[in-house]
Amino acid sequence: MASVRVTKSVFQRSGPVIVGSVTFVTSFSDAEVKNSIGFIPALFVMASRASTTNIVVTTEHLIGAQTTLYVYRKEVAVPLKAGIVRPSASPAVETTVDMAVAIVDLFTAHSEHFFDKASAALDVRVTLSPEISASKDTVMNQRIGS
Repeated sequence: MASVRVTKSVFQRSGPVIVGSVTFVTSFSDAEVKNSIGFIPALFVMASRASTTNIVVTTEHLIGAQTTLYVYRKEVAVPLKAGIVRPSASPAVETTVDMAVAIVDLFTAHSEHFFDKASAALDVRVTLSPEISASKDTVMNQRIGS
């Protein structure tokens, strides 16, 4: 199974959106190179623990209650235009993808305004799924008996 390693990420805040790019290297096995088996990358980002742990948030629904921004962060799947990553006769392929995520999507409970521009940082996760997958079926609108 191919493995992936993030080698570089560059982010910039542009108003209510974080834009940037992520570079990752996909390493293929000999069999994957020989058979040109491709993998579909998926990118996920989350406000980093380090940039949210020390930010105190006062909750409105619990008078006087305080917690940290860390508890309100959530992981966001970022749509990619990268398509399928193939070995192309090479055991390692470097891919750079552009991304954008709205800051409001990184948090629950409308707490995004606490995300400090000076200390803001993201955790990045890239996963790979083989283009060859098991058969799937979806059936819609199945009646429930009484």
